Amino acid sequence: MKDSNININESIINSNNLDSSTQILDTDINIDNSTNFNFEDISSLSIEGANELNNFIEDKNLSEFINDKYLYKAPSKNLKIPLYLSYKEIFKLAQIVHGSLFKKYPNLLNIFNYFESISSVFNLLDLPISWNTPSGLFITQKYLKNIKVKIFISVGKGKQKNVVLSQNINEIDTRAQTQAFNPNFVHSLDSSLVILLLAKLNKNSKIHPLLTIHDCFLTHPNNMFDLISEVKEEFINLFESENLLDKFNNDLLSVLDSYKIKYKVGKKKVTILLKESSDCTLPVVKFYNITKEEIKKILTENKDLSKNNLMLSSYKKKKLKDLSFILPPKPGKLKLEDIRDSNYLIT
Repeated sequence: MKDSNININESIINSNNLDSSTQILDTDINIDNSTNFNFEDISSLSIEGANELNNFIEDKNLSEFINDKYLYKAPSKNLKIPLYLSYKEIFKLAQIVHGSLFKKYPNLLNIFNYFESISSVFNLLDLPISWNTPSGLFITQKYLKNIKVKIFISVGKGKQKNVVLSQNINEIDTRAQTQAFNPNFVHSLDSSLVILLLAKLNKNSKIHPLLTIHDCFLTHPNNMFDLISEVKEEFINLFESENLLDKFNNDLLSVLDSYKIKYKVGKKKVTILLKESSDCTLPVVKFYNITKEEIKKILTENKDLSKNNLMLSSYKKKKLKDLSFILPPKPGKLKLEDIRDSNYLIT
């Protein structure tokens, strides 16, 4: 499935009709603008989710234009008196939720900062983010910016229909890359759990029928306790078999290698060595290392180009000067074997 644009959850989980000849490994998936994710997933861990909420409100016509401001009409205890929230108030709520979550689970902040540092570096290099899931699926996340054009179509008798056309442009959408990466990575692990469990149970299992909806499982009530036990065991195997964050970090280094970008792995971070990456053909790296003599030569040979076409902005060049991302955090102290005794599970 190389270069296919499909929904990550549905593409993986709908493979519940695996048989003994099904190939689990060496499959590719590509995530771009056509991939759909739940709004809640995107906004759950980021203050930037407030921006997504604002866009969501406008799209769903949940806002009203009052006193030159768009206000969100929120549910209130007294239904007769509407409650309106401004964007600043929505943002403040997002900050409160954001801060409370990381205060309750400080280790979560470490992995969040790790993912953000990766997104920042790869966005500056104009690179997609790629990784291999535990089930053997290769994923590339590359959201592109798009331009939208609104047109009016006559449908007869003086009526018009509004149509919005959207077209991708060959430029990475850095905001989408950053916001979507957290849920995409978690979804990829959820999907791997489903695939690996189905592959295991398909060989020899009395649990039949077995259906999946996204990352949830369905079977007859008399099979449910056996299924719960199998899900727990596969979950433990998934996270005990290898350090998934270290594996993901190695995948990132492989991406850098493929583009001939030099780097140095230190004790706390990976430093990008752009000056030593002369063999890299990425435009941003070439423009970073271009000399005045090379610019003069190119402009002499091509009169249609200007100096600005061959140079990075001073802001971006400053950002690229000391480019690095932090190493993944160490595993926590959770005893995975205790999951077997858990009364509850969320899949």
